[in-house]
Amino acid sequence: MKWYQIIQAKGNATEAEILIYGDIGASWNEESITAANLVAELKAIPASVKQITVRINSIGGSVPDGIAIFNALRSHGARIVTQVDAAAYSIASYIFLAGDVRRIANNAMLMIHAPWMQIGDGNAAELRDKADLLDRYADIMATGYARAGAALDFKKILAERTERWFDAKEALAVGLATEICDKVQAYACYDADRFIPPHFKKESSTNDELQNAIDAVLKDDKKRREHIARIFTHAVPKRFNNAAMAKLMKECQNDMGCSVETAGQRILAKMAEGSFPVGGIHIDADDDMERDFIDAASDALLIRSGIRVPKPSPMAADLHRMGVMDMAARTLSAQGRATHDMSQSAILAAATTSTSDFPILLANTAGKALMLGYQNEPASHVLWTGEKEVSDFKTQTLVALSSAPNLEEVPELAEYTYGTFSEMGETFVVKTFGRLFGISRQALINDDLAVFVNQLNAFGAAARRLEADLVYGKLLGNPDMMDGIPLFHANHNNLAAVGSAITVESLGAARAAMRKQKGPGGVGYIDPRPAFLIVPVALETLAEQLLVSLVDPAKSNDTPNAAWVKSLTVVADPRLDEDSPAAWYLAVSPKQMDTIIRAYILGEDRPYYEEKIGFEIDGMEIKSRLDIGVGAIDFRGLYKNPGAN
Repeated sequence: MKWYQIIQAKGNATEAEILIYGDIGASWNEESITAANLVAELKAIPASVKQITVRINSIGGSVPDGIAIFNALRSHGARIVTQVDAAAYSIASYIFLAGDVRRIANNAMLMIHAPWMQIGDGNAAELRDKADLLDRYADIMATGYARAGAALDFKKILAERTERWFDAKEALAVGLATEICDKVQAYACYDADRFIPPHFKKESSTNDELQNAIDAVLKDDKKRREHIARIFTHAVPKRFNNAAMAKLMKECQNDMGCSVETAGQRILAKMAEGSFPVGGIHIDADDDMERDFIDAASDALLIRSGIRVPKPSPMAADLHRMGVMDMAARTLSAQGRATHDMSQSAILAAATTSTSDFPILLANTAGKALMLGYQNEPASHVLWTGEKEVSDFKTQTLVALSSAPNLEEVPELAEYTYGTFSEMGETFVVKTFGRLFGISRQALINDDLAVFVNQLNAFGAAARRLEADLVYGKLLGNPDMMDGIPLFHANHNNLAAVGSAITVESLGAARAAMRKQKGPGGVGYIDPRPAFLIVPVALETLAEQLLVSLVDPAKSNDTPNAAWVKSLTVVADPRLDEDSPAAWYLAVSPKQMDTIIRAYILGEDRPYYEEKIGFEIDGMEIKSRLDIGVGAIDFRGLYKNPGAN
């Protein structure tokens, strides 16, 4: 049974119902059913349906799928009523917030916590990227929660390490729910082992001693769960980190009779399954030490190749003179394999098998070279453009902030009218850019990695430059928006009629034009406030001098420079000089509204890489790619002045 169901009345029905009764998303279910399936069915609901009721009984699931469902519901033209029948935990609570009306049964509960994922293998850069992705998800979710529950600091809540539970009265009090309804019969149940619901408050109990005992039990059990998680994280070698071991950890945590010592014994038993002693002994190097060695060896190889590594491993200096073949032999020795009587070819053949850490060392080095090239390349475009993640390579159209409908007066006893979002912005698609790189067996034996490493480092820098080319190409290309008018045009009130040099006066005129911008149809001021002054490098010095000046340079007296001018951030890029060495632009902060955005595939590293030990060829191959699309979303946050001739 799939985790959702859409029910429609027959004929010219004006209402429909969606049941979300299960774990959300394909990654949490045996069926390959994602949010895309639900969204497609949602779009197919006929226009005659004016109200959609979404009934929820779910402990959560996939965060990207939940966000996609939230966005689809919010952008739908029908009135959305969400209702918690029993439980709306984790990302299910976020979907609940999509409702114009949000009902919760008087015996139901909400639960909020920070997004999390089961982190598997990966180097430090990969794990940091995953952590950054979780932070971005948390920011998105905090915005949605704050929309409903202004009484709480949801950004702070999502930074905490524990769940936050709300019964019906609490959810109503903080604004998460708008109504409490009578308890309803839920058609599905949840796995209580997945979360530990909170105990009742003290005032609901007549026995304080009993309540204190319950608190103590829960506190001890939480500590037991945390200790078990730690030994699974630190004591289990990397090659045993798999789905079966993750399942065992959950079983140990959910079994209140399982102590930390018992969990350790069960780990050893799981690791021993299917194994047998060789020569009566088994040697297993400390996994943390091996990870430290791989990180240090990677840093040493990068430094030897001439790549600057910020904060290299303290051990890197000790490994600076160790050759590649010595590193390969070291990884074999760590597994208890003697190499003193092996040829270099034999060592390399043994070290490049799937059971060795040597391929991980090479991939870690390649990944760091790639990422350092990407991160160290100048990236002025990142400052003033927004960043989005999309789920696929289909044509995308993002809804602009300024297209939100205005509020209308509702006379006494009159009905509310529906508001819809108009899609403003350019359609765009995410495209893939990539290359293959190879390191030969001969180069490994000859200890010649520099060319290979520097190629990857250069590709990382080229990937960042590609982003900048696409962004500034969009800015300078002046594409037509969905209204058929170019991005910068007099009809958009964002193009100066006469070009002028950068002065306090010309900046003031540009600022005034921006702040007078209205939403679609000329209804409602949206007040974009300039934050960035974008100039060609020919004007960079002049712009910086103007922004740091205490007085207005155009005046012959001590007229103070405007505070807002000094608050601008100068962004200079040579790509603008090719188009015009005189034209300059103002842009709002991407935190206020989207103008030009960079879109990436959800969850993909930037750039992404994967390695393959060659069979057809002697050596190792690295495939790297960057998935990116650039789109102009809203002209109202940008202003262009052609500059003085």
